[in-house]
Amino acid sequence: MVKRMVKRMVLRFTHAHWSALATVAMVAIIACSTSRLNLPEKHELPFAGTPNPSDQPQLLWKQNLEGKLTDLSVAAESGQTLLTQVLDNQTPPNLLSLRSPSGDLLWSTKLESPVRSQAISSKGDWIVIGTYEDELIGIDPKNGASLWKVEDSGMCRPMLLEKSRQVLCFHDDDAIPGVGFTVFDAQGQRKLAFKVPGDPLLLKISRDESLIVLGLVKGRVWLIDGQFNKVGERQLDGEIVDISVAATRQAEVQWSALINVSRLGQKLVGMGDSPKARWEQLLELPHQQVELSADGSQCAVYGNGPRGQSISSWGPGPRGNWVSKWSYRAPRYADYNQRIDLAGTQTILGFEEVTANTRHSHVLALSPEGKLTWDIPFMSEEGAYLYARGITHTPGLMVVGTDDGQISAYRIR
Repeated sequence: MVKRMVKRMVLRFTHAHWSALATVAMVAIIACSTSRLNLPEKHELPFAGTPNPSDQPQLLWKQNLEGKLTDLSVAAESGQTLLTQVLDNQTPPNLLSLRSPSGDLLWSTKLESPVRSQAISSKGDWIVIGTYEDELIGIDPKNGASLWKVEDSGMCRPMLLEKSRQVLCFHDDDAIPGVGFTVFDAQGQRKLAFKVPGDPLLLKISRDESLIVLGLVKGRVWLIDGQFNKVGERQLDGEIVDISVAATRQAEVQWSALINVSRLGQKLVGMGDSPKARWEQLLELPHQQVELSADGSQCAVYGNGPRGQSISSWGPGPRGNWVSKWSYRAPRYADYNQRIDLAGTQTILGFEEVTANTRHSHVLALSPEGKLTWDIPFMSEEGAYLYARGITHTPGLMVVGTDDGQISAYRIR
């Protein structure tokens, strides 16, 4: 539990919010917030390029929820949005709801236990949540009713494997010693407990669900196939900070990792089937996140700390080794940010800065060359922050919300 609390502190105060917008992508982001003060006309951003007004996202709808927003997930193909809220002065106070791409409320249901994590399938026809009461619950996507419940689930985080219709539940807080994840079928029946020799730190699944990468303590990395067989292992020379995985026939790199190395600082590591895909690079500044594109041909790295922010994009160089394609460094740190996701050619960033007692919150997009293509400044209640986001595969929709209960949807050009 202590490790889980430390992870959350690091995520809340040091990670950046990056989200991928592919040429065919629909993105859902919980965006940073500002106070109700008027934003200045110009807020300097550490990126090159000037946004084109014709590329600015078009506001489709905006709504105020009845409670404080705590999580948001978007179905990758249908565009439905799964929301979790906490209601003031109501019993029970926890509300789970589903909205259509046009913002219409499809259903809402109250829950006795607060939601710890949630997952929705790409078509919106399969929903599983985990609660802080150590429950794993299957939710009827038609009306929000509970279909099945697993008690003593090990405080795991559900991930949906749609091709095999299974739920992979990752144990990221040492709830069950010696178990990295548990697999359930679509009806909540326990099928497998995947044993590991040490504490699991991180788990990522490739977009095509054919590869799983599992990071363990003391720099150990396991590569696991879609049938949950270990197919590879690597011992890194440092502690793992973050890890990512990709799997396609054209994949240059299958997995990448950030590791802290004693006396040297930090390394970015890439591994793949070919010798050219196996590389290491020392980094000048400490970073917190690494993400691979779905095809394994691009890698994004982000860091935020006392020495400022750093973001870079990596890809194959002329000699076969991987090099930085573009990078930015801002001397000032971001006051609030979230994790990054990379898929396709454009990258979306959400962050908050406080200058002269004014909050500046943005959701913006960077081109494949790292140029600023559009920027949306946000204003909401004092104390409302960036909270969560999701990525979809159909074009044109971005849903943005803050934890004070404001959500809005934009058409992406």
